[in-house]
Amino acid sequence: MLVVDDEPTLRVVLCRFLKAWGYRAAEAGDGVAALQIARELQQELRLIVTDIDMPRCNGLALAEQLLALDASVPILFITGVGSPEVYARAKPLGEVLEKPFTPAAFDAAVRRALSAGRVRREPA
Repeated sequence: MLVVDDEPTLRVVLCRFLKAWGYRAAEAGDGVAALQIARELQQELRLIVTDIDMPRCNGLALAEQLLALDASVPILFITGVGSPEVYARAKPLGEVLEKPFTPAAFDAAVRRALSAGRVRREPA
């Protein structure tokens, strides 16, 4: 799993949760770094957890680029920007979880994203 967020504290906390739940997790501070890590991990990547509002490469642009590399990797967007436009762009690409959220809500969203399976999706 790859956690991408420009807030270091949140990124570390989410990785700790994932590791406590038995997953391996890598982290990146922005979309540019995430693309590099995703290329390195390739087939090992089971889920992308990404913030939407980030500098350099936002989560939506990141998702589109990642899905172009491997359209079967599930994506879980975490966002504090709850506008209808953001949801309209994000929902076809993956699961959406609005900040702030509880550990239980994060766990449920991770499970939903993973249970969707590695289904083939086309980038928007």
